[in-house]
Amino acid sequence: MTAESRLRWRDWSAGDRLGVGYLLLVIAELVVLGLAWYGLAAIDRQQRTVQNNLEQFATFGAANFAYRAGALVFNHANMVNEDASRTATLGTIDLIARERALTDSLLLCECEAGLRVRALAVLDDSARVLAQSSPDRVVLPQRTVAAMYARIRQFTEAVLTVRMTDETGAPQVIALSRIGTVTGASERFLLTSYDPDGVRAAYQEYIYQSRPPLLPSVYGWRSSNSSVIAIRVLMPGGTVFYESPQAPDAGYSSVPFGPDSLVRIEAALTPDAAVRVRGETVGTYARSSVTLMAVIATLVIALIALVLRRATELARLRGDFTAAVSHELRTPLTEIMLYAELIQTGRTAGALATTDAAQVILAEARRLHNLVENVLVVARTDRRMLRVRVASHDLAPIVRATVATFAPLAAKRQIPVQCELPESLFGRCDPGALAGVLLNLLDNAVRYGPPSQAVIVRGREVGQIQVSIEVDDAGPGIPAADRERVMQPYVRLDRDVDALTSGSGLGLAVARALVDEMHGTVRFDDSTRGGTVATVLLPAR
Repeated sequence: MTAESRLRWRDWSAGDRLGVGYLLLVIAELVVLGLAWYGLAAIDRQQRTVQNNLEQFATFGAANFAYRAGALVFNHANMVNEDASRTATLGTIDLIARERALTDSLLLCECEAGLRVRALAVLDDSARVLAQSSPDRVVLPQRTVAAMYARIRQFTEAVLTVRMTDETGAPQVIALSRIGTVTGASERFLLTSYDPDGVRAAYQEYIYQSRPPLLPSVYGWRSSNSSVIAIRVLMPGGTVFYESPQAPDAGYSSVPFGPDSLVRIEAALTPDAAVRVRGETVGTYARSSVTLMAVIATLVIALIALVLRRATELARLRGDFTAAVSHELRTPLTEIMLYAELIQTGRTAGALATTDAAQVILAEARRLHNLVENVLVVARTDRRMLRVRVASHDLAPIVRATVATFAPLAAKRQIPVQCELPESLFGRCDPGALAGVLLNLLDNAVRYGPPSQAVIVRGREVGQIQVSIEVDDAGPGIPAADRERVMQPYVRLDRDVDALTSGSGLGLAVARALVDEMHGTVRFDDSTRGGTVATVLLPAR
């Protein structure tokens, strides 16, 4: 940036700079809101994907549950239902072949060997257990056993591949045996007779004791999958063979379980999972998070705008203060120089005129001193270096002395200052700070009040814990909306600026700072005389 461009930027008015700042803030806010809504849309898409995947997960989990925990028992039940005459009996175990390379599995094989033969095959701890069931207890020929072995291998090697996504959105392939695994099934489910009730009891005992898992949790939930999916197994005719302890909040959906099975598996999401999948928790949380992010971003931008506006306003006020202080300094200096020259040149007519000139010089010097003190107090307040020494004092003589000091300045505007004070009024204060407060309140009352209208200073006790000092004027008053603002540094009302009334904008701010340091309060109220009553409350002794 060149010196010329810097000069041009420096020449810009505060309003121009503020306008540029607001424009940049609006652009930044639009960008942030756009990013927030883009993130919301992305999260919505992700939630829809999660919902679809979890619903598929529920359906697949139900089928896998049936394969892993129920295939053997369900087909036993099929055998029982088909053999209505109950003429067949369960044969003894004919063959146990151990083959360590095979995975633990559970399945049913059906083979034809002359007569109709139904046989079970259980792969438990790498042991194949074959049992036959036929009316005449025939021994299975070797070719039938070989056919059953081939069928076992065929079922064992078949896999069901499910494509899903994990919680990060990355694709994940889950390959599971179509048959599944049940540990200890050979001891539990090799029946000695046809007993449908026994089959059902054994199956339910296995379910409640072993609680076989469904699928590994792919969404990071710590609870088991049985808390995600509810399963119901129906026998022919609609009889409920098994139902999960945790009922769903909606109807079940059927899951196909092979063309030859007489049982029907139904699955549904459990209440907790349904809430998470359908968005009452997941979706709402995601939307609320993005909405909260957008709101926070908007608030941050608004805060930046307020800070920028405050900084610009402060710069403007300081500029106005510089101009006002220049005028405030020039006026008393002019008066002091004028009357000093009159005394020096001997152009005063007599001793009385000389005394009057000296009083003017003294009054203007006090006015200058008060202005310098105000500037110093504001500077110390900004740097947190303002210190006062608070102790118990009789406030009445301090107030009277301060009024007497200010009387010459009030006399120049022909405004009398009256005191309505008790003989003594004890409170806690710093005498110098209290005098500074009163001088600024009196200066404000005289500066903006009409000529010849008295300013009244009152003092009284307020209960037993506070004392009150009031400065009552007949001026234009301070609007209620501006009473807090006028006690900030450099602030002047627009009407006073437009009326070309002199002032630095520091007096009331200094009064408030000094009162705060003395652990008191200052406020402005409407006066019955049409002006303002400035009330200072200080702790009692």
